[in-house]
Amino acid sequence: MLSENLIVSIEEKIAEEGRFTGGKGANLAKLFHILGKGNVPYAIMVTTNFAKMLLHDPAIIDLVNKLDLILAEDDEDQAKKIAKKIQTLIENIKTQPELISLLEKKIEIMKLHVGRERVAVRSSGITEDMATAAFAGQFETYLNVPLDSMNVIKYVLKCIASAFGWRVIDYRQHLRNKKILELSEADLLNQGLISVVIQTMIDSEKSGVAFSIDPNTGNRNVGVIQAVYGLGEMIVQGKESASWTGFVKEPEIKVLGTIPTKDPQKEMMVYDKETKTNRDVPVGLRNPRVITFDEANQVAKHVTAIEKSYKKPMDVEYAVENGKVFITQARPETVHATRTVLTLFKLKETPKIAPIFMGIAVGTKISSGVVAKAETPEEAMKEIASFNKKGMKPMLVTSMTTPDWEVVMSLEKVSALICERGNRTSHAAIVSRERGIPCAVGVLGVLGLEDGDEITLDCSAGDARIFRSQIPFEVQEVELEEIPETITKIMVNIGSPDEALHISQLPSQGSSLVRIEFVVSSTELHPVFALRADQLGSERWAEDVKKKYPFVKSLTDEYISRLKTGISIIAAAFKPRKIIVRFSDFKTNEYASLPGAVYYEIKCSCGNSISLKSQKTCPFCGSTAIEITKVELEFQENNPMIGFRGASRYIDEFFSDAYLLELEAFTEIHK
Repeated sequence: MLSENLIVSIEEKIAEEGRFTGGKGANLAKLFHILGKGNVPYAIMVTTNFAKMLLHDPAIIDLVNKLDLILAEDDEDQAKKIAKKIQTLIENIKTQPELISLLEKKIEIMKLHVGRERVAVRSSGITEDMATAAFAGQFETYLNVPLDSMNVIKYVLKCIASAFGWRVIDYRQHLRNKKILELSEADLLNQGLISVVIQTMIDSEKSGVAFSIDPNTGNRNVGVIQAVYGLGEMIVQGKESASWTGFVKEPEIKVLGTIPTKDPQKEMMVYDKETKTNRDVPVGLRNPRVITFDEANQVAKHVTAIEKSYKKPMDVEYAVENGKVFITQARPETVHATRTVLTLFKLKETPKIAPIFMGIAVGTKISSGVVAKAETPEEAMKEIASFNKKGMKPMLVTSMTTPDWEVVMSLEKVSALICERGNRTSHAAIVSRERGIPCAVGVLGVLGLEDGDEITLDCSAGDARIFRSQIPFEVQEVELEEIPETITKIMVNIGSPDEALHISQLPSQGSSLVRIEFVVSSTELHPVFALRADQLGSERWAEDVKKKYPFVKSLTDEYISRLKTGISIIAAAFKPRKIIVRFSDFKTNEYASLPGAVYYEIKCSCGNSISLKSQKTCPFCGSTAIEITKVELEFQENNPMIGFRGASRYIDEFFSDAYLLELEAFTEIHK
């Protein structure tokens, strides 16, 4: 007679108990009840009771006991062999026919209930979402599995077997060494170790990850939504850049705006019945903002409701189908949730050299040292070991990491991780945040560095900057709860949204000076060029302008939108404290560096047009009978510091309309 609670549905209250359905399963069931039916895809869950009975096999028990002994002896090679044997036994198990028969029946019932053809089969470990650790995709997940008993059972067994994958075992051992996990492998086996979620697949036109706090700095005022086209695996794998949308939760939910991706998405992961592979994003979908305002608002509302219910910061996965947002997963945020210390990194002096590479900062740390370059985990292990023998912890440089790199990261013998690809929610970023390793991702060209090169990685000032030398820096740890209140009103100076998200966590009365030059620079658009381009009309922009600003019909609207988003993030970071904003104070040479500061006016019999680069023929009719004029909006000054800047620009006929764009951005922020 089979015991109860072997397979449960997402609707049952028992599904919310992690001891039965693991971290992922329990969270899904809670989400189903928090958000209501229709906002979370239906699922059934193979419980830990099922796994416990399935794994109560003498051969498996014997191997797991051997594994514990070998782990105690720190024999990695032998442990890997035992782990592989355990996985093979589980995937091919034949000793529990009653359990398999029960699972077959439940799958057929689910097929009638949901009316869909495909499911996701996801592992859900009982130690998966601990408050002090994150398994970052180490258990297996299988997407687009045909909803029939043969296929689903195959992948359920693979998921259960993944609990004994080497990277998972190695990470559990890392937690044991840190006294975070006390249970042995045999203890976990006796508890069932893992659950499996069988969840209906959403046809994800868009998907992503959202946080109820800023995951990079821990700022609790601002939530973050990241989005890509297709399945969200592109974010975790770091293959594509994601758009970034900020939102606030109180006193009411408001979307602050979206920062578009710098490189429009080229590839997305979708289900293809024939090839079952990734395919290119159709040209008509390559909007660098990805997510619409309405979709972002839906995500923000769901994330806020989830955080209120859990009473802690949350990490949420979502999918969008036909404009409707579905929440597919949620777990407690593991890095900043229990933090009481704010760590401040600062270069001891302003670098006299320009950075050789720029990228996306993960966290706000600084590290300096020597480069160890590798493309595979095995290569990385050898490189790191050779530097460790010399008493050095190198800075690991690679294209990107996957869960297979856990064995490298668990050694904690690198001083930094730098990836050419990725984003703030890709695997490298997740693991680096958790382990406290300085990290930069999306650093184009960084693979040009060589082993032994001396560099400094600076993530303390917004973007990640890499310098070709070791620059001294200092570290200050601030116990936030121990800072006394002062009679003097202390305010801070702020130069960028990233800096605001970090520094606003210090006790202050707000910001006495917000310099918006960084925000203006991040628009990648000279405002006077925007005005002149709009006067001509988007239908007469050359292809290079359209490529630079895709899906944009008005450059002035785009300029205002980007200003508004950047300044709104700064204001939200300090909320409810005040910020005092200084309007733009760029010098002529700084304005001259913005795209559009130099452009070309083209006159042709078919009409006038505008381009960011010189043209030999008309960009519209191809005629060579054109008149082309190079326009340089800024003039050279001997001393720009005391030249044409600030208020003198605001009232000048050349710039006054551009200044009005800044005023319009502030008007919209106040609305």
